[in-house]
Amino acid sequence: ALDGKIYVIGGRDESGVASSRVDVFDPENGTWSQAASLPGPRAGHTAGAMDGSIHIAGGVGTGVLQTFRDHYVYSPASNTWRNVEGLPTPRHSLASAVVEEQWYLVGGGAGAGLFTEFTQDDAVEVYDPSSSE
Repeated sequence: ALDGKIYVIGGRDESGVASSRVDVFDPENGTWSQAASLPGPRAGHTAGAMDGSIHIAGGVGTGVLQTFRDHYVYSPASNTWRNVEGLPTPRHSLASAVVEEQWYLVGGGAGAGLFTEFTQDDAVEVYDPSSSE
């Protein structure tokens, strides 16, 4: 959530394919709208809101054997995405939390694929926008 709106970013569609779609729900008037799509389809990523923007990182794409280290930032004011410094450790299904304007990215899986062994990663990384941009 950011500025009173809820963002649904990427994920898998009803057929299980990774999506780049971004939907925005405004609970004040009960309406949905679409925002600019992600630069590419992804699922299993994580998101955090800070500094007036939404950050997403990690995940997997349509080809389930690729794990991303990408980090994108969405600006609601301009309805645009930009690429910033990626994760040091590419992974999917990770957790994250924003604490005092720092984004903590925790765990997840380094290996991806429906029929491959899920490898857990114990990485804990911190993104600080004031020192990274």
